[in-house]
Amino acid sequence: MNKNSLFDLKKDYDGIQIPTELNENIQAGIERGRLQMNKDNKNNKHTILKICASFAVALTLVTAGVNMSSSFAKFLQDIPYVGNLVKVLQFNNGKSDGGSITDGTDISGIDSFEEEGYENIIINFSQNDELQENVGAFKVNYNENPYTMTFEIGGARSFSAEENFEKLLDNKYVKDVYKIITLDDSMVRFVIEFNGPVEYKVEERKSPASIIVGLKEDEDYQEKKSYSLRTQSYEYGETLGSLEESLIADYEPRILKDENGLFFVEIGSFTTKQEADKQLDELAKSIDTELLVEERTGIEKPQSIVPEITDNNETTTNPESDTDASNESAYSVSISEDGNQYYGKVEILSDGLSIYNDEDKETVKYDYKNIQLTKSLGENSFVLEIKSGDKNIMITGVYSDFFEKLGKYSVVE
Repeated sequence: MNKNSLFDLKKDYDGIQIPTELNENIQAGIERGRLQMNKDNKNNKHTILKICASFAVALTLVTAGVNMSSSFAKFLQDIPYVGNLVKVLQFNNGKSDGGSITDGTDISGIDSFEEEGYENIIINFSQNDELQENVGAFKVNYNENPYTMTFEIGGARSFSAEENFEKLLDNKYVKDVYKIITLDDSMVRFVIEFNGPVEYKVEERKSPASIIVGLKEDEDYQEKKSYSLRTQSYEYGETLGSLEESLIADYEPRILKDENGLFFVEIGSFTTKQEADKQLDELAKSIDTELLVEERTGIEKPQSIVPEITDNNETTTNPESDTDASNESAYSVSISEDGNQYYGKVEILSDGLSIYNDEDKETVKYDYKNIQLTKSLGENSFVLEIKSGDKNIMITGVYSDFFEKLGKYSVVE
């Protein structure tokens, strides 16, 4: 049988005479096995052997009982099962969408495989450990400098596949993959960053639900310089999400990871510095957030530019091209104090914590000897509770490295 590409396999499949119930049961069993192995990975050696044995028997019966091509049989053995084609997405300015409204989805699997010249990524979905019939409403956006594909999956409440991100790095076109913050608890977003410009093809499939991204090198693409209008870099957390939310009504921002693993919001990308500077001047009149213009080309990782607190309590920016931003003592956080919530920074000092308010530009210092510190786990980050007399302060958006540094100077319960 002659197959030109992965996406011709459906035609081959339609020509195979397999009893409907047998085909559906086998394919569903394969995917259930994958889900079960992911779920019970720690102590399921015996279960895995049983699943593999059952799959081998089923596949033997199918290949022996029907007139199936050897290439297609190998295809079934080597890659995850893909459902029936719903549509090939059509992109307009790098944007497309698909799916239907669902809720309670788990993005349960993400994997990579090669077939007939395409490097492919498959994303699977489930609910309550059962295969999902249809993909939830989703959006896909391809951008350049850096080359990324951003996925927005509606109705998603969990993201089990996040633990399999490392698998995607085996795909020769994938440079990085990471989840991005969203303040909507019924949506999950993540970014796949590529090593260079790619030709892409995205399919929506059902029974079971899946999205397949086919990738090839874009050999004709000419890299060009761009000027990014962006915010400073922040830790993953509510501050970042609120920044994006404040801009999304009037612009088309995207969240990106910088060279040091922090995140920022890019408001727009321009072909000339003059265009970017003009937009920066216009936005400065209406937006309180400090913005800047960064020059980038191709696969260059964005700079890490973090806020600093000076002696006169003014904030400045510091391009972290030569130092590790994770070693900075000032952390961007969300702060709740006496019923008021605001965004600011907390700085770890040798004798206390310094809290800076982005709104009124004031800094208050709390000595370790006069406060009690408690650590708890929040929705997307850790929470630090500071008790100082009758005052109770809750700080969200802090991570393990923060507490490692804080532990050098004070006890945290």
